[in-house]
Amino acid sequence: MDRLDVLLEEIDTFLAERDWYKFNSPANLSKTISIEAGELLECFQWNEKDIDLEAIKEEIGDVISNSIQLCFALKVDPKEAMETYLSLNDGFSKSKKSDRVLAMEEEAVPLEEISLASYAIRIVVGAGRLLEIFQWDEISYNRNKAIERIGHLIALSVSFCEKLGFSFDTLTHEKILLTKEKYPVDKCKGVSTKYTEL
Repeated sequence: MDRLDVLLEEIDTFLAERDWYKFNSPANLSKTISIEAGELLECFQWNEKDIDLEAIKEEIGDVISNSIQLCFALKVDPKEAMETYLSLNDGFSKSKKSDRVLAMEEEAVPLEEISLASYAIRIVVGAGRLLEIFQWDEISYNRNKAIERIGHLIALSVSFCEKLGFSFDTLTHEKILLTKEKYPVDKCKGVSTKYTEL
């Protein structure tokens, strides 16, 4: 069992113990991911140099955990979702790209030079593009497009963790432990109430 499989099992157990799968529609999870991505960006709102690393780790852990939950709801393995995104973008040939897009790519900043705040902005944009799929119809949405976009968001989030110097699975595991404290099974089983109101 690899690290991601262990994390998937941990998230599955967390949800099952609390009877929360019933709340996890793709549309609801996309909203949650968008909210959590906004909270990640909020960590850089006033200062990009003096950052609260613990708050950043918590928020990206929320983004990853909820992204994995969305994969559960879409009935797709997160690795498959990332592979779908990467294969679709790798297969996007130069002949299909406009001259403007090609020029922008030539001027693009290498990923390793992108600031944490810029990464957070990319995650927010990715979350918004995911949420857009459910804007007009939460039932008959384009599942393939949702898989591609969640794959992109997971790939961005994993890269963000690497830039922080943390493994995504360890960071997400730590966030799940904090969430377990906020949402003990005996108080929150079967309810979707915020921990401050339990």
